[in-house]
Amino acid sequence: MDHLTSSEELFLRYCDENGIDVQRVPAGDEPTPDFLLGIGGVEVACEVKQIEPNDVDKQILEPPEDDARASGILVPNRFRNKLKNISRQLRRASLQGRPTLLVIVDITDLKLHAVHRNVIEAMFGEESVRITRFRDGSTNVSRPYFGGNRRMTPDHNTSVSVVAVLEEVARSRLRLRTYHNRFARCPLSPTVFAGLPVERRLQPDQTKVRL
Repeated sequence: MDHLTSSEELFLRYCDENGIDVQRVPAGDEPTPDFLLGIGGVEVACEVKQIEPNDVDKQILEPPEDDARASGILVPNRFRNKLKNISRQLRRASLQGRPTLLVIVDITDLKLHAVHRNVIEAMFGEESVRITRFRDGSTNVSRPYFGGNRRMTPDHNTSVSVVAVLEEVARSRLRLRTYHNRFARCPLSPTVFAGLPVERRLQPDQTKVRL
């Protein structure tokens, strides 16, 4: 087997611990998924990506030069970037009627980039409000809605059936947190995950999403 990333190794451990059939897909001339899975009696194409520490992450964790100090920093949504162009690896499988799974692992020390809010905003858009100002000086603020910078639409990333975050929980146990893409060309039934350590955060037919 060729070189594995740390996230791929972690995912293979998850598969081994839970009896999931997994086969590495050899790289070809065209983009291919990383693995083929046999899960719940269904063959699933799987791509694994990781969020690595960048300069900002490293700077936050550097020890202070003097006494301990507290500081605040805006953590940008880096999860969104992991959903760019991912359909290239999964498109052929989807067109052949095979459901797909995109697994993302946050390998940074902060573990802030794959939190629920970031996943939802990356998939469906940034939380926004519409402010209307009237001539009499009054203001109306709309209820929050999902605005721009979305990665999942009826025309984009339809090859992705499920986005999943692989994370370590208590006692180093591994768990998948799943988000079904309601725009998927080939949906994946939640029943395939029955009996597995999976936290289901978004179902295939769910239209109302909470951050």
